[in-house]
Amino acid sequence: HVIARSNNAPRAISSASNGGIRRVAGSLAVTRALGDAYLKTPELSFLPYKLHVPYITARPDISHRLLTSMAVDNRSLCDRFLVLASDGVWEQSSNDEVVDWLQNFEKRSYGSDYEEDLYDREVAENNIS
Repeated sequence: HVIARSNNAPRAISSASNGGIRRVAGSLAVTRALGDAYLKTPELSFLPYKLHVPYITARPDISHRLLTSMAVDNRSLCDRFLVLASDGVWEQSSNDEVVDWLQNFEKRSYGSDYEEDLYDREVAENNIS
């Protein structure tokens, strides 16, 4: 959950910084996180955040998807990938780009430099390191 697209965290949105990427308490770009306890509970928080916590939650957003396999026109169609990625990946890459990368990765042997190429490209954006 990225704060710019969040509709379930009004306190976080109202505390977002002005301009640029909207951030919780001026620093965090997501509304769900495992860490950052000072934005979740008063006992671990400090002023000025202590007055209005919780801003974020660690509760996961869960969805279910049935993976499919079927034959259409003598071709086998099926889900081939399940992608779990950070918000930084999705900010820098479209769904189609990730699928293209995975299809190309499948064609190469493991241990190649291909996965490092994507990592280097994303780290150059300094968003998913």
